[in-house]
Amino acid sequence: MRNQIRRRGTRRNPIRRRDTVSEIPDELLLTILSFLPSKDVVATSAISKRWKSLWKEVKTFRYDDSYPLTFNMFALFIRSRSSVDILQLKLNPGFSRTNINPLVKDAVARSLRELRIEMLYISFELPQCLYFYPQLETLILQKLSLVDIPSNVSLIGVKKLHILSVRFSSDESVIKLLSICPLLEDLVVRRSLYTNVMIFTIDVPTLKNLCIYNSWKSRPEGVHGFVVNAPSLRCFNIKDSFSNYLRFGNMPELVKASVNISPYLHLATSFLFLDHLELFSCPSQWCNLLKDAPILRVLKLYQKHSQSNDVTYSWNQPISVPECLIASSGDNGTDQEREAAKYILRNASCLKKASFYSKSARKHDILKELESVARGSKTCMLGLFLGDENLVIVKAMRNQNRRSPRGDKISEFPDELLLKILSFLPSKDVVATSAISKRWKSLWKEVNTFRYDATPPYPRTCQMFDLFIRSRSNVESLQLKLNPNNSIQDIRDLVNDAASRSLRELRIEMIYKSFEFPQSLYLYPQLETLILEKLSLVDIPPNVSLIGLKKLNLLSVRFSNDESTYTNVMVFTIDVPTLKCLSIDNTSGESRPEGVHGFVINAPSLRCFSIKDTFSNYVRFGDMPELVKASVNIICDQPILTAREKVQSTSSKI
Repeated sequence: MRNQIRRRGTRRNPIRRRDTVSEIPDELLLTILSFLPSKDVVATSAISKRWKSLWKEVKTFRYDDSYPLTFNMFALFIRSRSSVDILQLKLNPGFSRTNINPLVKDAVARSLRELRIEMLYISFELPQCLYFYPQLETLILQKLSLVDIPSNVSLIGVKKLHILSVRFSSDESVIKLLSICPLLEDLVVRRSLYTNVMIFTIDVPTLKNLCIYNSWKSRPEGVHGFVVNAPSLRCFNIKDSFSNYLRFGNMPELVKASVNISPYLHLATSFLFLDHLELFSCPSQWCNLLKDAPILRVLKLYQKHSQSNDVTYSWNQPISVPECLIASSGDNGTDQEREAAKYILRNASCLKKASFYSKSARKHDILKELESVARGSKTCMLGLFLGDENLVIVKAMRNQNRRSPRGDKISEFPDELLLKILSFLPSKDVVATSAISKRWKSLWKEVNTFRYDATPPYPRTCQMFDLFIRSRSNVESLQLKLNPNNSIQDIRDLVNDAASRSLRELRIEMIYKSFEFPQSLYLYPQLETLILEKLSLVDIPPNVSLIGLKKLNLLSVRFSNDESTYTNVMVFTIDVPTLKCLSIDNTSGESRPEGVHGFVINAPSLRCFSIKDTFSNYVRFGDMPELVKASVNIICDQPILTAREKVQSTSSKI
């Protein structure tokens, strides 16, 4: 009997199950922790030995007043951190500027890059420390009443601005807020019942991405809507069924748009270079936009009826047809919609795929009718998605979930976290996730990190990956793992295409092949992070600069075209007056080279320093008056020549 009980307990003991969380890399765990309130992040230190210090590397800090963590304790916690990349505050009406401003000031002193504040419609004035602060790149304001911006100030570093259900004192206050962001590239505007601005004017010459959501439950009286003047806009998304006034200036750079507006409004603008369009509208508006987009390559049409049954629309054939169409229409089988579908099939000479969705009771007759149309493209594939087939799929998924008591946990993750997880996968696998479900079908398109691995099992050619990069509108991070067969010209073309799409991070690993910086990287202000690994770096030409670079990783890099097996630098000199964080790892060698070899460091602004070196025989440091944290792990017979001043936290293993 005891043996039976022991066997049964072993079989059901959850501790015996495989610990899949332990297999997740630290970088991904830190990303997951960044989505938790700081109180819960600190609590993870009790999980295991690995988690004991992992939380200390989190640089995203969240405060939610619904959690039992006092604001003063959170402020002290922020002061104890050496770096604060992201600060997110959700505050109740009891907080004032005397509480908020010192906290934001402490975060700014720790290299704050993103600030989010939600205040439940309490008057809020931007802290003075944010003005003329160049490192703040993202500002998110939500559910607050913004006090007028003072004159002669500027948010000089802000590139992303989210205005989510924010009250302003007047329509002119919106114009003033946008005018003090000279580098603004991404803007998200959400209007709700509490928003008091009638005409939201967006006049930003540098704007590249714009998203507008208007979720008013009822239409206010008078004229209300948007005026947009953004000549550099490349991606545009608008979902607005309530505005009665929309006016857009010319958008010559626009390549991708998603338009979901009231059927009573006409989008009075032209899209001369538009490549990708998603249109939620009635058939009468389809033809108008087709005329305004002469080189359109991808078109998705979603039928949208008027709420009034008295309003009818007629289908008017457009003069020109885009070169490539993907027509996806929420179709009940009306005569006008079928005529529009047949027109596309007859006249789109370069059409490769046409897909239609129908819930009509006559769906089989509609399919036969469309199949009988003489198609303008000989290579066109026709697909009709029927309602019954989709119901069968949904039913099968539900049965499968009943058999599994755990359910589909990953579906509960927010899109932001899923996009972070996808950013750790090769781009080939990221695209493959589009087949998982309807939600994943378009989720992968929002990933801005692209990874290419030229080694098995990813044998995709570099040229194919370059074409994929060209199809994207935004490339924030590009990571390349190349083999010796990749040509220098292919690499240059790939990096050049990424640089033209707002590249901010570049990582290249080349298995010790000679590498020369592409000319497009010099004097390119948006590149902030550069990681070079296992390559032979050709000498840098004179009179050039990586003007925007803030982070540089040199991982087993050879210099001056040396063909030896290992890193060939004998004395690595680091003379950087602006350097704040330095990490040195010299523990991978098997034997010490002959002669003097080691490091010479002159970094007077250094604040954090970590060195792990078991092979150097010479280490020399200049004065470091700003140093506050250091970790030193070196061999015993090395001389350390440095002035150690103001070192408040040191962990040494000598």
